[in-house]
Amino acid sequence: MQIKVIQEDDIQFKGCSSGILILINQDLDFEKLIKKLIQKLKKEKKFISDMDLFIKGKDRFLDQDELGMIRKMVRDKTKFSILNASQLEPELPDITTSPARNKGLLSSQPFLIINHSLRAGEEINTTSPVILHGDINPGAILKSSGPVIVTGKIKGDVIIQNAGEGAFVYSSGLQPNRLSINSIDLSGSILIESDMLNASIVYCNQNAINILRLKEDKWEKQL
Repeated sequence: MQIKVIQEDDIQFKGCSSGILILINQDLDFEKLIKKLIQKLKKEKKFISDMDLFIKGKDRFLDQDELGMIRKMVRDKTKFSILNASQLEPELPDITTSPARNKGLLSSQPFLIINHSLRAGEEINTTSPVILHGDINPGAILKSSGPVIVTGKIKGDVIIQNAGEGAFVYSSGLQPNRLSINSIDLSGSILIESDMLNASIVYCNQNAINILRLKEDKWEKQL
């Protein structure tokens, strides 16, 4: 019997208002799948260290034995705690079955991962959610349908367009030239000096842009 090799899309990270949802293909060799998950968590440790992690199978929620095995192996190897995605209900639609999945808080696409800073004159235009390991410097532009996670500082332009209601921008420092979600611009008047140095989440609520400052507020707070 041929053993199926675990592919990149067998483990997907997707952003939601409560943290990161991990989707796994639980039909594969489960222990090998967990080892692959641990590798990905270690690789992305820098940007997910402040976030809650939830896990779900692509077709169903995990049973207690599966969840227990994952939580123990992940905790032993990475110190991360994994939560059952069923705790997100009814906040989140089941993206594998809901016909309105593109209107919910999760993206239906895997993240585009960019492993470098964007320099002046560079422009990224994508319909995928984005994880960028680096800064967005003045004169650089990132356009996405969201969410956007920047492990460095945003000093250029971030434009989220055609996004669902759960779209957000996370950054480790916020001093944008322009930040826009669905044609609503972040007003410079709500920025404070500490935003340049501290992690925050920018999101749209009731046709207004808001900032969740992670140093002052709790990540668990509903957006």
